[in-house]
Amino acid sequence: MKGKRAHPPGRRRWRIPAPVIIASLVVVLLLAVGLWWLSGARSAVPEIDMVVVPWNPGGMTDLTAGALLGASAFETSIFNAPGANGANGANRVYNAPRDGKTLLCTSLSAFVTSRQLGFAEWDHTEWEIWLMAYAPYMIAVRDDSPYRTPEDLTAVAGGLTCANAGSGTLGFVVSHLFAGETGIDVQHMAYSGSGPAINSVLSGESDFVFAPMSEIAPRSEGLRLLGETGFGEYYGIMAPKGVDESFLRRCDKAWKAAVSEDSFTAFAESAGLIPQKIDREQSALTAEKKASLIGWTLYDTGCVNVSPER
Repeated sequence: MKGKRAHPPGRRRWRIPAPVIIASLVVVLLLAVGLWWLSGARSAVPEIDMVVVPWNPGGMTDLTAGALLGASAFETSIFNAPGANGANGANRVYNAPRDGKTLLCTSLSAFVTSRQLGFAEWDHTEWEIWLMAYAPYMIAVRDDSPYRTPEDLTAVAGGLTCANAGSGTLGFVVSHLFAGETGIDVQHMAYSGSGPAINSVLSGESDFVFAPMSEIAPRSEGLRLLGETGFGEYYGIMAPKGVDESFLRRCDKAWKAAVSEDSFTAFAESAGLIPQKIDREQSALTAEKKASLIGWTLYDTGCVNVSPER
């Protein structure tokens, strides 16, 4: 008798529904896209072994470096290498292989004067620079001082004493620039750091001081702020020129994203810093302007006998 052929006992024919096949293909495709995206994301983040901070742990540069790394996608460590006004650590990075594995985080004023001060053979033009935070310098007097505005200071014929953080420091430069621009006659008092300079104002030893808000804030009780000076300190990441251009482009994106992160902006606000969303080209121009301004001030005041001219 003819008819449909029966399947052998114990065997059944399974048919996979078309919707199941389609759903499985979609899942496989999504997994493939996800793996591709993750692979691309990893490759977009530069691999860095170490960020050298050429100052002691706990200082503003060290804290800024930690905040930047915490806000970035980098998984790396900070190595503190203080000495020679920040040049010891900078020289370490400059002499390392140009593979982008070792970067520098430092303050701009020390960085751009390293060669002029005799601590390095390179200058800032030999580095790639990303400036990401700015600390405005403030004018501060004791809270019982008769001076309430910067104009009150400039109206005094003479006899004022101005404290600064030490010969050759940015506080020293700012105080001399202010005196030069306003034409006031002051006695410049150099101390061993912003803290002692601020304390000299609190004790009445000096009439006023120029210092960053990050240094003034912990000692703000007893002080009156007269305003910003128009000068300040920058903090940033540096890499010696010669590293791969693709690495630099990945850094451009990574550092720009880090500055925009909520965690970094919160840190900046608490530390008296202003985040800087400027690119490498703008950072290089800013560094050049600061190098000229600071370098000539140091030279004109006799702090150094090396001209900033290259």
